[in-house]
Amino acid sequence: MKMEGRECLRGESLPPAIEREFSPENFSAYARMCEELAIRIAEKIEEKEERKDEGKCAILLPSRGALPIFNGVMLAMRYLGKGGKINLPPLACFDYVRNVLGEERIGSQIDHNVETLIFPFTADGDFRSMNEDEEGKIVAGMRRFGAKVVAELLKPPNERDGLEYLIFSAFLEVVEGREEIAFKQKSQIDTLLMIDTVISGRASFTILEGLRENGIRIGEWGGVIPFLVVDANGERLDSRFRFYVDRCPNCLRVPRIMTEDRGAALEGVVAVLYPNLILAAHRDIYPQGYPLFGSWHNVPS
Repeated sequence: MKMEGRECLRGESLPPAIEREFSPENFSAYARMCEELAIRIAEKIEEKEERKDEGKCAILLPSRGALPIFNGVMLAMRYLGKGGKINLPPLACFDYVRNVLGEERIGSQIDHNVETLIFPFTADGDFRSMNEDEEGKIVAGMRRFGAKVVAELLKPPNERDGLEYLIFSAFLEVVEGREEIAFKQKSQIDTLLMIDTVISGRASFTILEGLRENGIRIGEWGGVIPFLVVDANGERLDSRFRFYVDRCPNCLRVPRIMTEDRGAALEGVVAVLYPNLILAAHRDIYPQGYPLFGSWHNVPS
């Protein structure tokens, strides 16, 4: 059966909010954004190869909203000949892309020399007993903690000994009993290509500012090169958090990031945060801040 106008398959009208959200215009803009990101990231991968630096570049995904966009980027990579060079994390949300790129990846004689690092700067926990200011302080503290962990990734593997890095590694290993999406890479990484979504700009600003405060160069080789996708064409940007957006040459504005804040069905993962453990660790082992104890899991069937 065909869907005509606002009639869905069951002959019922689509709710106006759904029709506005998933409009042809929003779909087209989203697809064009993924294609443009793919081109820009492919250019960076080529540039890195030409530089012949000792270290490698890796793709960093710091938010759930970046995951479906990255899937779109990888599908576009088929037409740029770069899909076989990027290693996908073992999460089910990447299975479709893995299958589509299967022949290209298996047939490629090129080593997958670009890692994709999942690092969840997840901050939407349940701190109901606190007021808005206290919760904001904890959220910002967790992101600053995460920035310190990510900064360690740009060190040689045998020199990654920062306190935050060791605490987060222990959390993944002891609390979650997993390392398959961890970031313990054996190879030297010297540049991170970070794909992130921007609504008000608070999260990306806190992450990038935290990295800068830890000596990481922003927007340069040997540091972090951000690729920022901005919702509502930038209309929802908070003036306090637009510093990096305004200075990012790889900033793409779209009318609507349809997969943002729409739950696990569209983001592809479930976020698990440990508020009580975060507060206990702050009290007992990390009084200078709030550990980022969170991770992403496959959506339960």
